[in-house]
Order: sequence, then structure tokens, then C-alpha cells
Amino acid sequence: MTSLKVSMILLWLMCAFPHLIFAQDQCGFDQRLHDQIENNPDILKQFEQRETVIKKAFKKSRRLVQDKIVIPVVVHVLHLGEQVGIGTNISSAQIVSAISQLNKAFNGKAWYTGPESGIRFALAKRAPDCNMSNGIVRVNASQVCDGGDCYLSRGMTVANEYALKSLSYWPSEEYLNIWVVSEIDDNGAGSGIQGFAQFPDGSPETDGVVILYNAMGYDADGSLGYKLKESAKLAGILIHEVGHSLGLYHSFEGDDYDRNGTGERCPSFTGCGPFNGDCVDDTPPHIRSHGDCNTKGTNVCDGGFSNKRYVHNFMNYASEACQTEFTPGQISRMKAVLASQRLTWALSHGDLAPIVNTDMKVSCRPQTLIPDNNYNLGITHFRLGDFSMSSGSTDEDGGYLDQWCATAQVESNNSYPIYVATGDQNLQNVKVFIDYNSDGDFNDRDEVVFTSNQKMIHQGEITIPRHARKSQLIRVRVISAYPGFNISDACFTPYFGQVEDYSMIV
Repeated sequence: MTSLKVSMILLWLMCAFPHLIFAQDQCGFDQRLHDQIENNPDILKQFEQRETVIKKAFKKSRRLVQDKIVIPVVVHVLHLGEQVGIGTNISSAQIVSAISQLNKAFNGKAWYTGPESGIRFALAKRAPDCNMSNGIVRVNASQVCDGGDCYLSRGMTVANEYALKSLSYWPSEEYLNIWVVSEIDDNGAGSGIQGFAQFPDGSPETDGVVILYNAMGYDADGSLGYKLKESAKLAGILIHEVGHSLGLYHSFEGDDYDRNGTGERCPSFTGCGPFNGDCVDDTPPHIRSHGDCNTKGTNVCDGGFSNKRYVHNFMNYASEACQTEFTPGQISRMKAVLASQRLTWALSHGDLAPIVNTDMKVSCRPQTLIPDNNYNLGITHFRLGDFSMSSGSTDEDGGYLDQWCATAQVESNNSYPIYVATGDQNLQNVKVFIDYNSDGDFNDRDEVVFTSNQKMIHQGEITIPRHARKSQLIRVRVISAYPGFNISDACFTPYFGQVEDYSMIV
């Protein structure tokens, strides 16, 4: 057969069956998961442990997620040097349209048919350094080459992923990071992998969603002029990948026995885990769709019920025009993840604008004497009641960290649990101080509120006294030090350790 005849037949197939074009578009979740398992088979045990945690969190999630949960989002546009709105440096309006559609999909608004989830997404208003933000970070990544792969020629790959994400990473404990990229695995921003996401409890430094620049946005009829491909103009890929970030497997998980990227068997009814099952009771086992809707067909995997039971699911591979819902079971699972492995998202304040600090006095700001080489020392997480903040080690933070704009809200004469994590390798001593009378020091009555020695996890309870100053910012100081170094007072300068400041309103 001549090459001309072959080309004409292929063109006819694409016109007669347009869904075949979309069938080549896919999520990179399974491929990267397969690679991880090949490199480290023990990772499957981590997935089993994760399921135990999620199951225990279901009851807790019903208490935690009664009200609206707002997850702060930061979108990193890794462009190739273009002006804003040109090429890979997509416009802010295109980004906002994607986040808007994400919220509608998660809560059954517009033409979506799923139930209200109570989960919302908002572009961050507060950066990790406590400055104001619009939740969009733009980085010219055209010069990045790592592991033999250059971003300019191949986009984001397994080899250069860490280097690219580290250009603009925000703490994944507090923010959902979304990286908008020029291409993935040398696909020219065409078919192939359109996006991928990391499950909860993975490596924090790479945690988040990756998506092609021409799949990030919503422009159903093309009237807005956004840089979107025809198969990805309804924000369906972003919705799908965020589902992965909140602990959802593909609804057809388990259909790919030999892990070659195609579905060739029916998943089991009770399967749960990678290449086994999606761990959700109200999604029927099925073989993945291939870019079409096929709502009139029947499911060979559940006794012949209608395809409508799964074809509209966001975690399936049907065309995004068909995807309209998460099931109640999927929503319950995402809430359980928010109550456990993603709890810091649920408690984050990144969606709130920072409080302007004009008169918050402080007598000293102790800087770690030698912050370099303080690996795995320092304060990595602080909680007071519902307030929760994560940070890096001493070395990563550069020693003293002033996060005064991160504010806990408490009531006087009430008791609150307190929690301080100081890495996972070295025992440390911890003291917490609160400047209750807001005079700039921590030397007054009751201002040493918590002491814990020679631990990595420090937990207790404090009671807010009646004499605490009301309705204004009060400084909270947390100090860690290696055992053998006594934390004498709130101006103690650590040699091996760290000082972090927060604020509180009574």
C-alpha cells in the first residue's frame, strides 16, 4: 500500500472517529507509578499503609469537613521566555478560568452532575514569606537542563522534574502546587501525557500537579482565545489530576494487568490499590474508556449494567465532554484524605490575605549561629489548636523564620492542643513563648507556655489566660535546640536548632 493511501485512510479514520485523536491523550499517573514500583517494589507497602490511614480517617472527616474547606493553590507557569499571554506563558485569565471550572466540577455547579463536595480551591493570597500574592508565579525555565534532558527541547521529564519544580516550589504541606509546562516527556504539547499528579504522602519537594499549558483553562466554544487544544478546552485534565492529588485512583484501576497502558481485563469488585482497584464502593469495575462517551453501551465487568454508571466519571478516560461527576464515594474518600494525609491543606491559611503588621514589637530575633549544615534540625511543623504551619529544616529556612502573618485564632480561658515537629532524625529540646501582653518581650507572667525535651514530636496543651491582650496581634515564638543546649529564654540563640515566630489573636 502506498504512503499516500495510508495517509488518506488515517485521515478518514480521524474524521470519522474523532475520539481516536483524544484516545492518545492520557494521564501520566499510572506510568510514573509503574516506574516507582519497578524501582522500589516496597512502595506497595506504603500504599497499603495509606489505605489503613484513610479508612481510619473516614469518621474524622465527617467532623472536619462539615463546612467549606478552601485549598490554597499556587500556579507555576514554567514558560520559555515569552511575554505574558503569549505561547507557553499563558494569561492569568486562562489560569483563573481553570480554577473556576475546578470549583464547579467539585461541587456540581453549571452542567456538572455530581454532589456538592464542600471542597473549594482558591489562588493563594499569601506567599510562604508572608507577602501578598495573586497565586501565580512565572518562571523562564528555558535554560534548565538536568539529567541529560533540557526543558527547551523536551519539556518536563522524569530526569529534570525535580530541578524544574525547585525553581518556584512552595511548601506542599500548605499549598496545592500546579506546574504549567511547555510539554511532557518530549510530546511537543500534543498527544501522550497531558498531565500527572502525585498521591498524598509522596516526596514533598515534587508534590503537586503537572499539566500542559494548552490543557490548563476553560474555553468551551473558543471565543476567549485561550491557548487550548481542542481535546482539552473544558478543564477536564486539571479536574482529573487534582482528584489524584486528593487520593483518587482511576475509576478503572486494575484493568491493566501487564501495565502496558491499555485496559485488557475487568478489575475485581473488591480490589484496592495500584493496578488492582480504585478503593471506592460506588464506582463499578470497568475497563477504561477510549476518549468516547458510549453511554448506550453496557459494562461487561458488572453484569451488563449501563455504561452511564462510569462513563461520566472524572477519573475515567472518556472525552472531557462526557465527564461530569465525582461519585459520593469518591468525595468521601477525598474528605478522608483531607482529614489525614492532606490535613495541612484543610487547615492552611494560604488563601487568606496577610494581616498588615505595623506595630508588632519584638525585642530580639535570634538567628541560628551556623544555619548551614543544620540538616534535619529545626522546626518543621507547628500546630496550635486548628492553626497549622509547616516549614523546612534550619538549613532550608536559613535559620530564623518570621512568619508573623500566619495567625492562630483562640479564645481566652480555653485550652488548645499544641504540637511541634523537629525533623525525623534527631532528638531536640523545644520551648514555646507567647507575648500575652504584647510588650515586645516574653519575660512576663505565664509567657513560657510549653516545654518538651529530647523528642522529635512534642505535644501537649496550653490554656490561654484571661489577662491575654485581646483583638490584636500577639507574637508566638517556638525555639528548638539540640539536647545539651539549654533554652534559657526567648532570646536564646541556637547553635544547632532554630527559632520561628508566628502570631495569635485572642
